[in-house]
Amino acid sequence: MWLAIAITVAIVMPLALWLGEYSFALWCSFIVWSEFFLFGANVSCLKLIIPTFSLGVVLTAITLLSIPVFDFLPSLISQSDISSIVALFLGVAFMAYIINLSDYLKRGTLPYFNGVSMMLAIFYTGSFPSDGLNLPDIVVASLWTVFLGCFGGLMGVFTVWLTFSKE
Repeated sequence: MWLAIAITVAIVMPLALWLGEYSFALWCSFIVWSEFFLFGANVSCLKLIIPTFSLGVVLTAITLLSIPVFDFLPSLISQSDISSIVALFLGVAFMAYIINLSDYLKRGTLPYFNGVSMMLAIFYTGSFPSDGLNLPDIVVASLWTVFLGCFGGLMGVFTVWLTFSKE
């Protein structure tokens, strides 16, 4: 397995280094790659990881899109800082609350919240390409984050394939 992991990293690194604006933020993919191994290292675990990760991304994108609703609030240090804090508080509270309503989300809490954190990281670091279609940056960042998460799942499948595993 150690060699398969090293080969996978060597194969995917050019995607982070050579594609310019479209370079992959592989740290996002590596998060999902590690989840793949945590949840059993077989294709069926992606049925939990990808949907819950993606739901975390989408709900975070909706939360970020709601920030202007609170722009009537004053700013303390930077523009829309209080608006952002209020929107994120409400959004994350909602996201945490709905876990109690679903056994599926309870099982997928790790990828779900990794989707939240990866969406925030991809968006706030600007680690996504421009789309050329004039879509809002939050939409492009969310699509890119889901794509990178799915790529991480494929990295896991590829790594296991390299070991010639029958699972």
